[in-house]
Amino acid sequence: MAYQTIGMGASIGSTSGAITTTQEQEATEVDYIDSSVTYVGKAVPGAALSAPLWKIQKIVSNGNDVSILWASGNSSSDKIWDDRLLYTYS
Repeated sequence: MAYQTIGMGASIGSTSGAITTTQEQEATEVDYIDSSVTYVGKAVPGAALSAPLWKIQKIVSNGNDVSILWASGNSSSDKIWDDRLLYTYS
C-alpha cells in the first residue's frame, strides 16, 4: 500500500461576460491499494491527515466497470484520511 500527495488545481470562471481566474487550492492524497482499489482524499491545503477535514472516495474497478464510492455515503469534508480503510463506502 502506497499513497502520494498531488498538487493543487485551478479553475476559470466567467461572471457578467468577464473572464476571471480563481485558484481552488486543494490538498489531494491518493492510496493505491491494488489494481482494483484506490482511495482519493481531498481537503484544504495544510490539513493534517488525522484531521476531520477530508472528503474521501474509494474507486473500485472490476474489468471495464468502475465504481466511485464516498466514505459514509457522502462527499462532506468531515472524514479523517488516516481512517480511510475504516469507513463504509456507498
